[in-house]
Amino acid sequence: MKRINLVRTISLVLLLSTLFLGCATPIDQQAVPPVPAAPVEVEQQSEAVAVEEPKLAMASIELPPRFIKYPPVVRYGEIMGLVNETGYSIKSFDLFNDRMYLASMQVTNLLPDSLGDGERMVIDLTKFPLLSEEIQKRDGSIFTFNASDWDDDLYWGEWDPSEDSWNLVLTSDSLLPTSMDIDVESFGPSIVIANRSGYPFERLYIERKSPNEMDGSETNLLGEQLLSSGQLARIQVADLAYLQEFLTFDAYATLTITAFDTDGDRYTLLWHPTTDAWFIELTLAELQWPEGDQFYLTVQNQTGQTLWYLYAVPDSYFLEGDYGSDLLDWDLIYDSDELTVDLAQLDYLDEALQGDNDEVIHLIAKDADEVLYHKEYYPNRDIAYVVFEAEAVLEEAESLSLYNDTPADLWFLYLATDEMVHEKNFGNDLLRDGIWEMKEDFTFKVSPALVEDNQVLHLYAYDYLDNEYHKEWKVSDGWTLTFNADDLSTQ
Repeated sequence: MKRINLVRTISLVLLLSTLFLGCATPIDQQAVPPVPAAPVEVEQQSEAVAVEEPKLAMASIELPPRFIKYPPVVRYGEIMGLVNETGYSIKSFDLFNDRMYLASMQVTNLLPDSLGDGERMVIDLTKFPLLSEEIQKRDGSIFTFNASDWDDDLYWGEWDPSEDSWNLVLTSDSLLPTSMDIDVESFGPSIVIANRSGYPFERLYIERKSPNEMDGSETNLLGEQLLSSGQLARIQVADLAYLQEFLTFDAYATLTITAFDTDGDRYTLLWHPTTDAWFIELTLAELQWPEGDQFYLTVQNQTGQTLWYLYAVPDSYFLEGDYGSDLLDWDLIYDSDELTVDLAQLDYLDEALQGDNDEVIHLIAKDADEVLYHKEYYPNRDIAYVVFEAEAVLEEAESLSLYNDTPADLWFLYLATDEMVHEKNFGNDLLRDGIWEMKEDFTFKVSPALVEDNQVLHLYAYDYLDNEYHKEWKVSDGWTLTFNADDLSTQ
């Protein structure tokens, strides 16, 4: 009892102490006024604020699609793809196996149109039932393809339908290094002519005549047919009755093969049956200019020597000893052989070849020993056929050397006969595009015809002010001559 009373007494004392302390205020503690808040700026807003509605997207975002270079082709389906990566346009494509080759050697072109470089074409195999049947046999056959471009280059390769892609890719690796070689027997039953020009032929001739002698009586070996580029024309020898005597081994004849394409362009080739192959290709190398722009002349060599050079010049050039440009280029005319040349390629013959004038053209040939042969040819009255014989040797022209001791450079120089002076025609300028400078020599050749009988010749020289210097000269005066101030004409 005493212990309980003691606990109660202590609890009461503690309660009273707490109440007393909570009501007491310290003497030195003062109240602190609160810190005023920072002023707040109020942003002015318009009376009405427009709120945009979100726009609906018109496009959907996708990842990049898968890429494949050539659309896939189902193996052993009804189509196959052909891709051209040769660098050239392909005009024909043939695909075959051994059985198809043994059944027919004729080309089947699977292309309806030309296939340009970088292009792909789908070939419908149902249009070629024999090929489709052979492929569908699935017997392990390997197929061969032949393709040709517009230059008639041949592409060759193999295709395995069970292993290779059905997008057959044609590349330059398939190009054959040479054109197709056909084995045709010389002096056999036929002659084969291949069109490798790139253009269709509508006329084809084999004649003994030169091209310029053709008068319309010739036989067109094609008849009404067209010989397309890449095709072959086989001519039976038995049908060439008019050429029988020239198609024997010991004839050593020269025949002219001429073709005209559908544009009227002419292709000409000289063919020697005894020594040349009987498989003959006509290419762009045999292309001549369109009819009317040429003047063909056939030259036969009976000199006993090989002719290395051939020149054709008008009379004015010949008298000056100027033979112009070589017509043979890289060709040679062997003894008893002949060659057809085009005189129209020489600009300085234009006047002689045109019109009704009777101007002569001098033909000069030269052999390996520098021996010259000379023939005169009148294009408006002679046939276009000239024969050089051993007797036609031309005396070599001798050189006349001139020295300029005048007080000026000379721009023009002429050599003329009395007749030319009378007609006021001095011929051609011997200096051409050059200038004969002071204290320099100028040498040129004088035709032997001009110095015959020691006739007097006239030399006229002009400076840039057209001052005329004139000298008379004949062969007995020697082959050196000097122009000086004393030769200045007073008229």
